[in-house]
Parts: sequence; structure tokens; C-alpha cells
Amino acid sequence: MRFDFLMPSEVLSGEDIVKKAKIFGGLGRRCVIITGKNSAKASGALDDIRAALDGESVSYSVFDGIMQNPLVSVCREAGLFARGQGADFLIAAGGGSVLDAAKAAAIFALNDLSDDALFAFKTGKVLPYVAVGTTAGTGSEVTKIAVLTQDENGEKRSINAKCLYPKFTLCDPKYTYSLSYDFTVSTALDALSHAVEGYFCSLANDLTDLHALKAVSLIAPALGRLSGEIQKPVRDDLFYGSLFAGLTLNTCGTGFPHPMGYVLTKTFSVPHGKACAVFLPEYIRLGLLACPEKGAPLFAAAGMSQKELEALIQRLLNLPEIVFSMALKARCFARFADMKNFAISPGGFTNAQALALYDRLFG
Repeated sequence: MRFDFLMPSEVLSGEDIVKKAKIFGGLGRRCVIITGKNSAKASGALDDIRAALDGESVSYSVFDGIMQNPLVSVCREAGLFARGQGADFLIAAGGGSVLDAAKAAAIFALNDLSDDALFAFKTGKVLPYVAVGTTAGTGSEVTKIAVLTQDENGEKRSINAKCLYPKFTLCDPKYTYSLSYDFTVSTALDALSHAVEGYFCSLANDLTDLHALKAVSLIAPALGRLSGEIQKPVRDDLFYGSLFAGLTLNTCGTGFPHPMGYVLTKTFSVPHGKACAVFLPEYIRLGLLACPEKGAPLFAAAGMSQKELEALIQRLLNLPEIVFSMALKARCFARFADMKNFAISPGGFTNAQALALYDRLFG
């Protein structure tokens, strides 16, 4: 049995946990709230954080410049802003982009690094931060991983360092209640991809399998119950499902659907979660060939057959027209060389298989 696991964050959950936790005063007297322009405000998270900080006599400033697929330059700007404010800690309030950006900002707040040095960062001092998630997708609240966009080429690259876990993670699904239907679908498909990719990858162990199956048992039925007006129980299942999926991601990383999906996001503006889920049916098929014994537990957790799960994913994708040019394939071939995500995919996965899959799906 394999039981490898690391999770040195204190995770607190429940209704109004941001105001009830009383953890901010113990982290210092001044903080910077890192967020985007809208999600933390619309969800009520920003108001709750401000009230909690006021209640514990902690002064704060707000950096609200984080965008989707955050650029390294913006993360550096956020870190330098925190340094200039004399912040003792950060609070990240938002979805995966905000949470990932805050991890990089926590590094930049205490370190002057080049972009390459940032992505090579493994150990060192970082500013403590608290994670408050407002979406049900990335699970970044419970990981040591941050995915950022490089300014010079628009490509995504990740940081993976044990010092990047949040000091505290505050989990309240109510902050997801204001999300639109389309955004909810995409983030939920991202979480489902994290769970399934980790479940079948070569780094999986007995504990990550438990997390992955729990995630699937919450996310897949909730996706099947999605409608125009999303009920709170569905929102709650998607939220906690994304956290279980995040725990799987934290140990296993992702397989080939994620890097192949990044191409669809960058080139055709397909939302991240949907872009990854495009390749999930093929990943499952290869997973069943490599690990046939894992099929029955997966589909039992989902409450549906393989065919039904694939049909559900296809129904939710709603993709724009996508046509791969020869030039784009050439860029993909170069980018995918020696990619770890391919190596840990079930049975291994090659550049040639990736291009063949693009051809089969998009012609």
C-alpha cells in the first residue's frame, strides 16, 4: 500500500467561517487582500473578509489587479505592492487564478527573482497567506501548486513548492452561489479532470484514489443535476468535490488533458475546464487499458456507466468551431517534447498520440 501525503495547511470549513475563524490577528497587524475585479465582491467574500479584519483590528490594503490566467508580471506587481505596504501576510480571495497568483506574490514579496528563478523556486522565505476560494474548480486552496502565464509567449508554466501551502484555508461554499451557469460548468469540469487525471496517473496511491473517488462521487452527479437555476445542494457538492479533487492534484499532478487543453484555451479561447474535459474521455479509455481494475470503482462513484459519463461531458462542452492548422500542430509538437504530464499519463503518452488525438477530434 502507498500512503504518501503532505498537507501542512489548517483547513477550516463551514457557513460564515471567514467571520467565525478568528485567525487573522495571529498572523500580524497588516495584510494585503489579493483579488480580481469582480468575483470576491460579487460573492460577498470581500465584505466578509473586511469585516473579519476590522473585528480583529488588522489593517489592510486591496490589490485587485488579478485577471484570468494571471501573468507573471502582475504577480510580481502584487508581491511588490505587499512589500511596499509592509504586509505581514496576504489573503487570497477568488478563484484559481487569484489563488495561484497569490502564491507567486507571496514569493515576490520577500524575494527578487527572475521569471526562470520563480519557476525553479523550491525552498525559501515566502509571505504567509490565507486562501478563501470563490469557485468550485481548481482546488488551489489545498495545493502547493501555482499555474501562471508567461508574459513573453503566453504559455503556461507551474510552480510546485512545499513552502507554498496556505497558512489557513477557509472554505465556505456560499461564495460560489453567485457564479453563472457557464462558469460553474467549466470550473466543475476542471475539478472532474483533476480527479480523473490523478486517479489513473502513475503517481496515484491508495490515499489519492480515495480523494479522487470522493471527488467524482460529488462532482459527476452534481453535473448531471445542473440546470439554469443551480440549487444550493448542487453548488455545495461541486465546491467540496473540487477540494477533494485538489487533494488528488496536489500529489498526482495532471495528465495529458491539461497541457492539451491549454492549447485550446490560448488559441481558441475555450474556458480552461472545458478545454481539459475535451480530452477526458480518451484519458479514461487509456486509463482503463492500463488499470482495468480501477474502472468499476470510478463508475460506481460517478453513479453512471462509462458511456453515460462520456455523454454527460460531451453535453456540457458546447465548444466553438476548432480547426487545427499544420503550423499549430508544429508548435504543439515542439511544446509537448519531454512533457511530464504525458509521461505520468496511463500507459505513457506520446507527442504522436497527442497530434493524432487533435486530428481525430478537430480534423
